[in-house]
Amino acid sequence: MRLRWIHFSIIILVLSLSCDESLPPRQDPSDLFKAQLQEFYVYTQNANSVIVNLVAVNNFDETLSDRMALTGTIVITSNRDTSVHKTFQLAPTNLVHGTYDPAKGTLTVNPGDYVQIQVTWDFTDDEGGSLPNYFFQYSLDRTCQQRQVARTESFTIAGKVKLYSTLGFAQSQIAFTIQQYDIFVGPHDCLPL
Repeated sequence: MRLRWIHFSIIILVLSLSCDESLPPRQDPSDLFKAQLQEFYVYTQNANSVIVNLVAVNNFDETLSDRMALTGTIVITSNRDTSVHKTFQLAPTNLVHGTYDPAKGTLTVNPGDYVQIQVTWDFTDDEGGSLPNYFFQYSLDRTCQQRQVARTESFTIAGKVKLYSTLGFAQSQIAFTIQQYDIFVGPHDCLPL
């Protein structure tokens, strides 16, 4: 009888010492990455295009590592005429920054670290049309008689990316404006932009 009483007392003691802290709030897998879009116009002798970066930052307080399943889209749409748009289907070949092990196929992202996906828009639309040929409206560049400059156009970029099959999409959207130049003219002929 005394032995039972000791066992019972030990069980009560153990149960009374249990942790009364609550669990941290559950973080939905779709919120683990915060997406940001960046764009910049490249005007050089070899390129006349817009570079778009989709940066996904690990918002979680733990390292994420799994088999990479990079999918998603970046869509550039004219604000003046929404029928003018370019869609990029994202794939592993668009990855320009991240800890990717091609031998294992795994992508590892530490807390606060980021993955960068990049596409280059050469001013074509989804049907293969060239915006300089039908969309941009040019006039003579007042600072350089050898080239023309398009009137300022406004576009929206929407991007979404899924890095792992078990997680949701990280998404972002930005607006940007551009004055596109028809041809490159070197600094010996005109002032650089």
